[in-house]
Amino acid sequence: MNDIRPRYLARYLDGVTSQPRDVTLSITNDSLTLLIDGVSLATWAYSNIYVKEDWVSPIGGTLGYRENPDVSLVIYHERQFIDIQTRLSRKHKASFVIPAQYRYLLLMGVAAVAAAYILFPVVSHVASWITYLVPQSVENRLGQIVVDEMADEFESCDDKDALASLQKITKRLSLATIEKNNDPEIYIFISSEPNAFSLPGQKIAVLSAFLNEARSENEIAAVIAHEMGHMVKRDALEAFIQSQGIGIIVGLISSSGSYGGVAEFVSFMENMSYSRQKEFRADEYGVELLLRAGYSPDGLSSFLSRMDKMDNGMMGEVIKHAEFLSTHPNTEERVKRIKAFGGSHAYKPSLSVEEFKGLKNACLSIPSKALKSKAPLPLPKSEGSQE
Repeated sequence: MNDIRPRYLARYLDGVTSQPRDVTLSITNDSLTLLIDGVSLATWAYSNIYVKEDWVSPIGGTLGYRENPDVSLVIYHERQFIDIQTRLSRKHKASFVIPAQYRYLLLMGVAAVAAAYILFPVVSHVASWITYLVPQSVENRLGQIVVDEMADEFESCDDKDALASLQKITKRLSLATIEKNNDPEIYIFISSEPNAFSLPGQKIAVLSAFLNEARSENEIAAVIAHEMGHMVKRDALEAFIQSQGIGIIVGLISSSGSYGGVAEFVSFMENMSYSRQKEFRADEYGVELLLRAGYSPDGLSSFLSRMDKMDNGMMGEVIKHAEFLSTHPNTEERVKRIKAFGGSHAYKPSLSVEEFKGLKNACLSIPSKALKSKAPLPLPKSEGSQE
């Protein structure tokens, strides 16, 4: 007799190794079995399964197993995630997952109820809930508006070779992620502030002074990995909603309204500081991603430590606002956690010596509103070398 039980594809993380494994799920009325090449890896009873992370496009949803809290199972397809969730015993369901086709309607309903707050900041827990409701397509449109505004605020860096090198690093990281479609668009803007931050819509902005201050490809990759940690959790979108309200979001959905709040948000990002929990979470995500991509986590701790010591003179005033140097928690505490979590590992650069030199000196000779022309910064050790 043929086996007609439904079978789904998923990714399994055992909590021990850093490499996820693709598995097939065989679904029954009381359990699901994880299969690799048709061989059973484990059987999970529904009574012990719980939802770690609700399903969000394009990241998927994550299930956990109570008998082994370290393991995770990532389900990418929404219908499959909902199917499994409906099979769980009621007391073990973490939350209700709203099908994507109804999120527009519910978001508009929330907007109508919260009309009094439509142009004003939204409290944290409400912003988190609204973030979940915002369709990915709407967030992508908002992200492009923010990028366009940043181009007016900072001036774009048109160094194509430097951008290609940065994209090479970002691509190496994105190929190592466990989420599908986690391939951020990356932009370089000219600024004397060594900063980088995620934007709504799977975008990351890198300011040229950050590249100028980096001593190795590993440090650049580490900060990008940290920002990807914010990106997959949609932290920038939540910060936007919390600081600017939902007027622009509703305007994007209804194709009407003003986008004037975007300029204020760009200014807000320059001094933005995420919560302690969000920073720790982004650090841990970044460390895991660096290990999977073959980089070393000490790139993040070394860059954080060095920037934190530059606390005098003009540079001290500039760097104290950098998002990745958030004081909530303080840098020393974050560095200790990163070292304990990831340690130091050898890595093989993706860039040649000349490519790294070009990336490090990106747009140094171009005067702008934010950056006056100056000579290229000296490279550590021999010219163009990477630590």
